[in-house]
Amino acid sequence: MSSFSDLDLDKEIHRIEIGYFLKFQEFIRQSIDEEKKIIDESWTKFEKENKGVKTQERDDYLEYLIDQNSELKDIEQIMFKSYVVSIFTYLEKRLVDLCNSIYEKRNIKFQYKELQGAGVGRLVRYIEKTLDRRLPNDEEFRDRFTIATKIRNTIVHAGGDLSISSDKDAIIDFAKKESDLFEIDGIEYHSQLKIRSAYLNNLTETVDRIINEAIFAKNEI
Repeated sequence: MSSFSDLDLDKEIHRIEIGYFLKFQEFIRQSIDEEKKIIDESWTKFEKENKGVKTQERDDYLEYLIDQNSELKDIEQIMFKSYVVSIFTYLEKRLVDLCNSIYEKRNIKFQYKELQGAGVGRLVRYIEKTLDRRLPNDEEFRDRFTIATKIRNTIVHAGGDLSISSDKDAIIDFAKKESDLFEIDGIEYHSQLKIRSAYLNNLTETVDRIINEAIFAKNEI
């Protein structure tokens, strides 16, 4: 078994690394808020300078600002989805580390790469199979992790288009229950998953929980 100092070091490294993601969140929010403020101030200034006057110029400028606002929402989604993919990449890196430790220290006869599937799902199956433990162990976080994986896969493999996602029904049902985290945009047969800012915190908390459990598991081998 590793010493407590090794456990403490792993926890501290993770604390620092997850802190980078929290800073990434803040950067996204500040960037979007600043751009929204510029658009709002531009319209307020234009309205003040052209008060009560309806002209083609006013209509054209209004249309321009509407387009700018629409593009900003698209960029916001790109950044939110990038965050989801990035933090899953970090989670995968941490779980690979645990799987390699299991293989080396437990004298397991097979590596995680020999299991079917790919990504985080395969790593979790390997950990659960070799250590005979659930990851994450808490039922609430397990449910969060299950839907988070489906959302990540829909982003990566379907570009967020639920109409071509194999997890469409599960994600839509979840989004209806958790409307503060997601919204579904578009008609039934071409529906886009829209992430709300609050989901970034929800996902980060889930990943943090899983990695902390993985760190303890690694130090118990």
